[in-house]
Amino acid sequence: MTDNPAIALRNILRGVMRDDAHIDKAWVAVLGANVGTLDFSLRHSEVVALWRQVYDLLFALPGDDEDRSQYLSYMGHYYTAIVPPDAWTNAGSSVANPLIVDQLTGIATTLQYRAIAAPKLGDPALSRLRDAITEWREILDEAEFDEKLSTELHAQVDHLEWLLDNVHLFGSGPIAETSKKLVGSGIAAMGVKPSFAKRIGKALAPALVVIAMFHTVTDDLKGITEGIADMKDAVVEIVTPPKQIEAPKTKELPAGKSETPPESPTPEDGARG
Repeated sequence: MTDNPAIALRNILRGVMRDDAHIDKAWVAVLGANVGTLDFSLRHSEVVALWRQVYDLLFALPGDDEDRSQYLSYMGHYYTAIVPPDAWTNAGSSVANPLIVDQLTGIATTLQYRAIAAPKLGDPALSRLRDAITEWREILDEAEFDEKLSTELHAQVDHLEWLLDNVHLFGSGPIAETSKKLVGSGIAAMGVKPSFAKRIGKALAPALVVIAMFHTVTDDLKGITEGIADMKDAVVEIVTPPKQIEAPKTKELPAGKSETPPESPTPEDGARG
């Protein structure tokens, strides 16, 4: 089974195409946040990101591909359905043509057939990632990072948790992308706080597994985990300040003895009687 952004986008648009509610009410029902709030903005932006992901995958198809040109012609319609040009409070929520929205099923099939849709992340991987969030919160409480890095890590961890809670809506793609950002920030945090490097490396391991699973088709999780352990140890070694090289101790010599070795006799000296 694949994790297909076109299917995720189709399901969301089907959810907001309700005749019994205003546009804003329909989106509130799908995203679980009120229009105009920060939470709504963050969650709605993930829908826009899904649109861009579908667009990029279609655009990457060969230029003479008939599916490419046909499906790209629908993308403007989908964007207008996501970001309505009129007020959110307009009556009715049929902002998209159901027949065109259903074409997203065909787009999803094309992406899957071309093997450019990623494998779906399993429950074990997602569960380990959720456990890592708990570890991250403990690290953030104890490590006392500077305000900028702390804010960045808190935001990424919070967003990752929300995406895990809504994986049924957005799929695994946003989880993998947010995991990439967390790994980047986490490696920086290891350099800032070497004493927390091992704990941070452990917390990053599930994110690295998710990234590897999402971008490469592999079932060898043991091998991936071992590779991550090697990477973690290497990072710990790199960021840990090296010990100062001690100067060699001077050997104590008996009284009257010189530390300078005697000079070797020259050939002329050896010839003299």
